[in-house]
Amino acid sequence: MTSTTKGSPVPASTRLRSTIAISSSRYWRACETFWGHARFAEVFPRHCDMLYPMVFGSLRAMDYALARATALAPTCPVAEALVPFLTRHIREESGHDEWVLESVAALGGDPDALRRAPPPPAVAALIGSQYYWVDVGHPVAIVGFFAVVEGTPSRVEEIDAARERSGLPRAAFETFYRHAVIDQRHGAEIYAMLDTLPLSTEHQMLLGLNAIGAVDQMAGLVERVCDLGPARSPVT
Repeated sequence: MTSTTKGSPVPASTRLRSTIAISSSRYWRACETFWGHARFAEVFPRHCDMLYPMVFGSLRAMDYALARATALAPTCPVAEALVPFLTRHIREESGHDEWVLESVAALGGDPDALRRAPPPPAVAALIGSQYYWVDVGHPVAIVGFFAVVEGTPSRVEEIDAARERSGLPRAAFETFYRHAVIDQRHGAEIYAMLDTLPLSTEHQMLLGLNAIGAVDQMAGLVERVCDLGPARSPVT
């Protein structure tokens, strides 16, 4: 069964892909700036410090979405279909926050300090919005978020180029290399799953709104990471 909005032949996956593509120009520019940054050896550790609370928070938000979908499942076929997907996705994503901490350690950072640190407000806003959409809207909304973060993986070539240019240890990039492969599969699975759901117009609106918000917030996060201020003058 292909999920479409009532009266529309357009599959849900196509609608969401189009929404993300139309909304992503700022995010693409930010990512290009990040991977090509002239001071990449400085911005990359900042990125890992931001990425850890984002990944950790995403896992907790998925747990909440699963609990909400399970509660709604007896009366909602969309929620019912989400339960096995979220259960499997949580299992597959488990431990990915630890991968980021391994990158932090490889860069000479302190993983334990990062675990204890409060998340940056912008990360808290991004993850907090997932709870809002899941609770006030519907748990299917979180799929819009994951379509953004997992449906647009970094390319191995740009990771290679940044690593070689920066001279940073390969071990610091392992989580990025892994996700460059894993997220291609996950992105395809997300869109394929969407087309099996009996989505209403309201469900698709939630997916699109959350995806648009996620793209914008993630662009802001990457821009903050890249903003190191003016280059420091050499000490004389």
